[in-house]
Amino acid sequence: MKTQAKPDIDLPLSSHPPYLGNSLSGMHPVRASCVTHREPTPLQVSVHEGMELGILLSGNHECHLEGHTIATGPGDVWLVGTWEPHRWRCRAPQTRQLSLVFIPEFLPEEVLRGDIWQPMFACQPRYRPNPSGETRTAVIAIGEEIAHECEEKSEGWQTAIRLLTARLLLLLARDWDAPPDAKNTRRLPSSTYRRILPALASLHAEPAKRLSLGDAGALCGLSPAQFARIFVRTTGISFGRFRTRAHLALAAHHLLRSDLSIERVADLSGFTDASHLHRQFLRAYGVSPGRYRELNR
Repeated sequence: MKTQAKPDIDLPLSSHPPYLGNSLSGMHPVRASCVTHREPTPLQVSVHEGMELGILLSGNHECHLEGHTIATGPGDVWLVGTWEPHRWRCRAPQTRQLSLVFIPEFLPEEVLRGDIWQPMFACQPRYRPNPSGETRTAVIAIGEEIAHECEEKSEGWQTAIRLLTARLLLLLARDWDAPPDAKNTRRLPSSTYRRILPALASLHAEPAKRLSLGDAGALCGLSPAQFARIFVRTTGISFGRFRTRAHLALAAHHLLRSDLSIERVADLSGFTDASHLHRQFLRAYGVSPGRYRELNR
């Protein structure tokens, strides 16, 4: 496989490693990459500590999320939640894709207040936006603008990317046939996300930490029941599942970047033992930890 990857933005740039540590922050809230795959690629596993907005500019691409396959052509998008394991591959030569991985702080305040982005990432994968008709043409145009800003890095280019991303999210929200559960999420106050930020920040800082529901709620000044209810309505999944995603991301990192035993990887990543890691890893990635290490090395 020959893949031509052009570095587009240094906030910083990465080509989808399985675990990205704490590279996204208030100082570096976005990572962008525009990559042209000269040949079809095998199925690959990715997970990010930020939300991903992907745009297919040309070619053919597919993304697998929780058993749901999103087959994309030019103008299609894929949205991936924080630490949400997903598999992807390019199915045609000369496939060009743009990927933005960001934390909410990257978005303009107007977008945060309107909460237009949140439901699109929080709902079940099969209900996420799938542009149609003229919207696909507009998506490609915005994607090309973002790619151009990344390449040229003219004065104010980072602000331009922020505004273009906000414009793209608004376009997707207007075109989206939202499911009922997403409509409920839309009615959340704009400050809701900020209420769970202390717990999110704790997991980002220490992804191996076995943070209990009660401790997470206490960090946010909420009872366990209040925190659990707000968390699932805000992110679309339970806190327990979100915490497992963090542990899996760290395990994948250790598997690829060390020769540690599976037992040691499990211990360092927040799992009770190797069997626990094996079950969760197989469920999320479709392969065992050992096989994952073999395939990706």
